[in-house]
Amino acid sequence: MTKITKVIFFDEKPEDLKQFVQSTFSKIHEELEEHLDAINENTNEIQANYEYLCELDKKIQHLQEEIKQLKNIISEITGQPIQSKPEIHQIQPLTQEEQKVFLALYSESKPISYLELAQKLNLSLTLIRTYVTNLISKGIPVQKTYIKGRPLISLEPGFKELQAKENIVGLNQKLLGFNQKF
Repeated sequence: MTKITKVIFFDEKPEDLKQFVQSTFSKIHEELEEHLDAINENTNEIQANYEYLCELDKKIQHLQEEIKQLKNIISEITGQPIQSKPEIHQIQPLTQEEQKVFLALYSESKPISYLELAQKLNLSLTLIRTYVTNLISKGIPVQKTYIKGRPLISLEPGFKELQAKENIVGLNQKLLGFNQKF
């Protein structure tokens, strides 16, 4: 932003002062308009990227469904069930807060929104997004689905079963009592 400095003397004419103030506000207005245009361009780009990612997610989900159907057809033709290779999950240790978010997701039977999760845990939406991002980066398979452009998250069902059997996340036993509050 442009820095405008003017020393005002008491002997200046009111018209000169008025003209100075008007020109100053005019310059500020122009700069704010330029900033607004830049923000709008960025917003449009972000929205376009978001819509593109939503479409990619739909296509990936569709491909997964088709692969599942193909496996079923092959299984019917051969009479042999197709066994998927067991996934090896490398989970990095979770902080206590991340474990609480994980348990909240684990206890859900259906996908949940970030806002619902934030309300459930009494945490800010920003913190929830950060913790979910951390879970994903540490190897937790979090699924995102979009309903009417609204992201919903859940744990992959197979991973939930594996966690129930083997505690591969290494949950702190003290936190398991925390899960009972839900």
